[in-house]
Amino acid sequence: MTVTREDLHNMVERIRPEELDRAAEALSTMTEPKRQRRLPRSLGMARGGRDDSSRVDETLAEGFGE
Repeated sequence: MTVTREDLHNMVERIRPEELDRAAEALSTMTEPKRQRRLPRSLGMARGGRDDSSRVDETLAEGFGE
């Protein structure tokens, strides 16, 4: 028997509310840990200081990334 993700989604939709904890526990043993999404390197300047938003016009006038 081949089960698709859509089949699994349909099964999850039919789980009774009182069984959700048990179902989640069963599925968690079969899933990989959720990886933390990394920002692309092009967004590295997002780590700036608190006042960067007040300097946006100045930053853009300087050539933003050039």
